[in-house]
Amino acid sequence: MCKRILLLFLMCCWLTTLSAKDLGVNGVLWPIEEINLKEAIASDASKVNWDKFNDQLKTQASQWGSHLKPLPLPIAEENKTQYVDPSITLSQGIWIDKEHYFPAGFSVNPLRWVKPVTAMLFFNGHSEEQVNFAKKAIQAVPGRLLLVMTEGDPQMLGKEWHQPIYYANPNLINRFHIKATPSLLNIGVNEHRYQLVVSTFGLPYEASVLKKCWNGCPLPFSEKKNHAIEAKTQK
Repeated sequence: MCKRILLLFLMCCWLTTLSAKDLGVNGVLWPIEEINLKEAIASDASKVNWDKFNDQLKTQASQWGSHLKPLPLPIAEENKTQYVDPSITLSQGIWIDKEHYFPAGFSVNPLRWVKPVTAMLFFNGHSEEQVNFAKKAIQAVPGRLLLVMTEGDPQMLGKEWHQPIYYANPNLINRFHIKATPSLLNIGVNEHRYQLVVSTFGLPYEASVLKKCWNGCPLPFSEKKNHAIEAKTQK
């Protein structure tokens, strides 16, 4: 009995130390009754300055080209060609058509099935020499070349030239082994017909050189001689 009285006394002493405190209001509070969600959305939307918002969107849309992340690449020093095998290993099986199925893990070369009809010229839009080269190139091979910029504003230049200009991304650069600018990406011929051809160009940039390197730059005489010796040795 004494223990119960003592416990009751201690509880009363503890309760007397408590006091109520107004903690204020944090966040948006709604009445207890359910609100009309459509009315709440309409009420919030009515507080937005839509003219200002639309003007901001228009400005962003008109200047998207100036906000692209640059992809800095070295400047090519010479006319040189490398051949790239575009084969890919399938992560899952696919049907090419009703009769041809390739299982997962199979290596496929897309060029054995379809080949692009246009080449791609990668160039730096911040380089006056490379920009002029790109302009000469599309004039030399009209309708056969896609322009791909690695730095600069493709939107502004495209408007000036009345010509679509694309912008590169890291996946494109890595997939096609673009290591310097300017570079021409095309398809090989003869024994290289199932390979990609990546040709770089050194100064001075000339459209005539690009046409000579359309399917790969000709080998210098010394390299041709070495290749001939190698071919004879293999025989």
